[in-house]
Amino acid sequence: MDDTWFSRDLPVLDAIVREIDNLLISGTYPQLSDIAAITRLEIMQVGSAAIALDNAGLIELHQTMTGGNPAPWAVTGVSSNARQLVGAWPTPQSLARDIYRQIENLSGSESNPTKSSWFKNFLGETSAMGKDIVVEVLAAAIGKTLHI
Repeated sequence: MDDTWFSRDLPVLDAIVREIDNLLISGTYPQLSDIAAITRLEIMQVGSAAIALDNAGLIELHQTMTGGNPAPWAVTGVSSNARQLVGAWPTPQSLARDIYRQIENLSGSESNPTKSSWFKNFLGETSAMGKDIVVEVLAAAIGKTLHI
């Protein structure tokens, strides 16, 4: 079986999230014909991707009786997971990486000696574990705290 995530489903999901975010501007739910035009994929490929994304719980797809033509089908919603997959919303891991980067930056630029010392101590104490492990621990704490 060929991989469809990167070649079909992810580009369709990305376009859907962008179009849903423009809902107030456009005033209408995006139809699959709109998504096909944006992604430059064939309408049947977009239809197959939309069905797969709907089955996975990433989008809410409104299918009308069209004799097999998915062009007028509309997307009426996207999940928070869909937004995270396309990078529109942060994941616990991306938040944790950002926090760690900020601590690294602050350890060298903080003018308050007490704060600078704390940042340097944190980095020194956690360096033995490795950055990736520290980021995963932070991500687990963020995910549990924010329920994401």
